Amino acid sequence: MSLKDEQGQALVYVLIFLIVGSLLVASLVPFLGAGARRQVASREQVMAGYAAEAGVARIIADLIRGADALSPHYTVPEITVNDHTPTIDIRAATIALPSDQLYVDAGVRAPALRAIRAGQGYLMRLHHVKEGELRINWAYSPAGLTKLGIWDGLTDQDAGRIYAWPEEHPVATAESSDDFNHISVVITNPGIYTIVFFNPPEIEEDPNEE
Repeated sequence: MSLKDEQGQALVYVLIFLIVGSLLVASLVPFLGAGARRQVASREQVMAGYAAEAGVARIIADLIRGADALSPHYTVPEITVNDHTPTIDIRAATIALPSDQLYVDAGVRAPALRAIRAGQGYLMRLHHVKEGELRINWAYSPAGLTKLGIWDGLTDQDAGRIYAWPEEHPVATAESSDDFNHISVVITNPGIYTIVFFNPPEIEEDPNEE
């Protein structure tokens, strides 16, 4: 075999190697590109997760300070972490209660309700109310004028101590000058209900009146 023949065979081998190598590189390029995109997407998801956790932590801090996240006056804080600003939607949790009947001792749930001065009240909300009947009983001492009210949904005031009767129209009210006040039966639909226990301001008698 001559030198020219050997050079020709070597050239053929080089060409075959180049063709095979080009095919391998061409087939690997999409995988390399997809891997890089997955890595970038994974990093973005991690950064977005950090931002969401920061937003939730801020809301929890507001709740600890006494904020009512379901109140129409509450503004969800806007948190930006690593150029990510999460959108947080707050809704009442839907939890299946173990029973169709639920007794709530308002004085235990809200210790501030144990003493309501004249001209003040306490607003509380019942979540996850099912279709059925709602009864409110309020015993107190000493005897005096009181008002009870039930609203279907949220009122304009936040939960907790209030200093004025809500302006929204209630579905039921009751007044009493004894040591006991109650609303016998309200037919409920699924949703949120607002209850107000109110001690109206004392009316001073005019000494000029006969």
